Amino acid sequence: MTQRFKSWLLAFALSAPCAGIVACLNLVLNSPEYPQPSWLIYLHVACAFVGALAITRFIQGIPAALEGPSSRSTVAQGVVAHNRVAVVNIVVPGKSAFFSTVRCVMILCFVLCLMAQFVQVGKRTDDTSGSPISRGPQLRKLSI
Repeated sequence: MTQRFKSWLLAFALSAPCAGIVACLNLVLNSPEYPQPSWLIYLHVACAFVGALAITRFIQGIPAALEGPSSRSTVAQGVVAHNRVAVVNIVVPGKSAFFSTVRCVMILCFVLCLMAQFVQVGKRTDDTSGSPISRGPQLRKLSI
């Protein structure tokens, strides 16, 4: 097996138990007083899997990102101010491979998936009509 295949296999092997733990927690903590819809439980499990996969791949890519080549540096030339004859080379280093776009997306994906874990449905109301008007006090107009 190649190293890349092994790293993806390890990432999936770590993400699957995380999703299983979240599924078990959602089933255990689901109570009749605060019932959660099934789509929300599926969303929690999917977000746990995707978030764990993203952070695992981020961690696995750290050594390659630190040693990997960054994009090319830019060399600019500037003129020395006092004599206007001498030229100075200014080297602007390229973007680091550690903060690449793909790695930033992995971090954002992990944070968003973690935030989705804390979404819950509130307590059911006693009023079953579903009308927001019937819940509050009734306003009556006085006729003249």
